[in-house]
Amino acid sequence: MVLCDTNGGELPDVVGDRVTEVRACITTPLGIHSHNDAGLAVANALAAIRAGCVQVQGTINGYGSAAANLDLVP
Repeated sequence: MVLCDTNGGELPDVVGDRVTEVRACITTPLGIHSHNDAGLAVANALAAIRAGCVQVQGTINGYGSAAANLDLVP
């Protein structure tokens, strides 16, 4: 299951809390799909990983999806 911050405006602490809440309810592996509208996509992805996500979705140099998606190549 992939959790999304599609408006790109969530703070990393909140993302981490949400991942923790979902992990407490299900055993399915979790992923994160964070947008970068507020410049927090990388921070949110790292918070999600710390909270238990095992997969990160993103783009390579901005290609492959909306330009506001997490860029895996800084």
